[in-house]
Amino acid sequence: MQERASTGRIYIQNVDHCNTHSPFDPQVAPVRQSNLCLEIALPTKPLSHIHDENGEIALCTLSAFNLGKIENLDELEELANLAVRALDALLDYQDYPVAAAKRSSLARRSLGIGVINYAYYLAKNGVRYSDGSANDLTHRTFEAIQYYLLKASMNLAKEQGACEYFNQTTYSQGILPIDTYKKIWIRSHKNPCITIGKVYVKTFKSLVCVTPRSLH
Repeated sequence: MQERASTGRIYIQNVDHCNTHSPFDPQVAPVRQSNLCLEIALPTKPLSHIHDENGEIALCTLSAFNLGKIENLDELEELANLAVRALDALLDYQDYPVAAAKRSSLARRSLGIGVINYAYYLAKNGVRYSDGSANDLTHRTFEAIQYYLLKASMNLAKEQGACEYFNQTTYSQGILPIDTYKKIWIRSHKNPCITIGKVYVKTFKSLVCVTPRSLH
């Protein structure tokens, strides 16, 4: 326990919070579990046999921004567009050995897009994770990441249509992650097309990330 506490490898999941602060409607697509490192929070359903297409196996379709190369948050807009389109295309041509994994991936089109080089990014900007000085930069950075990923997904939906299970997301109800924060924010979201995103970009990829396409 001491080692896990010291290294941050505790792996505790509050599945209730996954369902109250999630892009999925828990009434029809609840999150029941995660993987070991808790970087994925997607709906799953049990399989009665290996060829059961009514079950759902959640897959990680992942990418990451190298924050160490970022000089201005505006750079994230083009990168988000490239990442969303690349991963979305990957969903259509990759191999799926199990039908339940293929069905879930193609119907939900969930993507997980996070970051690498977070510690270097903080150091480069002269702030620290340990004393709270990095809080504002972290907030602005990951708000920008999620916004641009949502925007990229939305634009893709305008071109290709929404994913099949889009009606099982809170996005289809006009509810965004900012609406379920446990804080009051001054800013508002007035872009109406955010509510018709193609796939959902979830908002976690490992411990330091945010992730949004159908927006995991």
